[in-house]
Amino acid sequence: MISRGSLPFISAWMYRRTLKQIIRRAVHGESDSVTKLADVFCTASDPKARELARRELLGLSTADQMDLLCRIILTRDYPDLVALAGRCGFAPSDPTDRELYRVHISALTDPDTFNPDVDYSLLTRGYARASVQARACVRRAARLRGTGWILTRSLTGTPAARQAGTWSYDEWDLVIDSLVQEKKCAELWSLAPHAPISLAVKGITAIKESGWAPKGDDLQLWQEITTKLPVRWNYPVPERNAGTRIGRIATHVTRTCFSPDSTLFATGTCDERYTVYRMNSAGQIHELPSLSGPARYLALSADNS
Repeated sequence: MISRGSLPFISAWMYRRTLKQIIRRAVHGESDSVTKLADVFCTASDPKARELARRELLGLSTADQMDLLCRIILTRDYPDLVALAGRCGFAPSDPTDRELYRVHISALTDPDTFNPDVDYSLLTRGYARASVQARACVRRAARLRGTGWILTRSLTGTPAARQAGTWSYDEWDLVIDSLVQEKKCAELWSLAPHAPISLAVKGITAIKESGWAPKGDDLQLWQEITTKLPVRWNYPVPERNAGTRIGRIATHVTRTCFSPDSTLFATGTCDERYTVYRMNSAGQIHELPSLSGPARYLALSADNS
């Protein structure tokens, strides 16, 4: 009969014995054992078990095992594991995954290796094909480590990468925050008509405070907007992970108007597209077909029809 006092010792001994079996499987190249080792290293209360798992993770030798470890890092909030991988130089074998992974652990490597002027097409492709969970993890890491501008470059850097209509609210939040911090007024102005209204207000407020103003035909529109700009937006916004389409990047907006009851907002662009939006959520509700020429005046009817 085992005494109560000896149970903790027996339990720890059995735990380490099971862990050693997992390690043996890892040595023989079993990929699933990497997941178990990562869980032990990050969550085990036994220091010796954590050390055993750490030593084995440091000794991973096959590309499949390293790729799996990098995928675990991209989808779970394990700071100790990120630190371990950052010190050891682990990286995915696929070039697109590698760029996404670099953003995730950048604070622990060298954030200066990210050149603002380089082509981020690999990162764009890596982010586009990543899982929803991995994208969310990378965005959290980018905010925490001050590298949100890197993801913003990949999302907005080229016309092909500008898929603003598919961005979630959280992606919009990251992009607008990064552009505000970098004082990228021209980019904020071009994206504002397509952003959720609460974030559009934030972006335009930052532009106004900077003293920047658009030129040409946009100047009159800018003056009309800034004279009526609210101090803050207190209406509901979409859920954090909402994936509602919220329009698309288009040519310059030339006409805007509110409905009489202020529940709808309409825009007209110089390529003769006219779109109606709700004021309390992101997402267009109606798009009119192109007319024979640009509109000189835009208005919504009293009954919102």
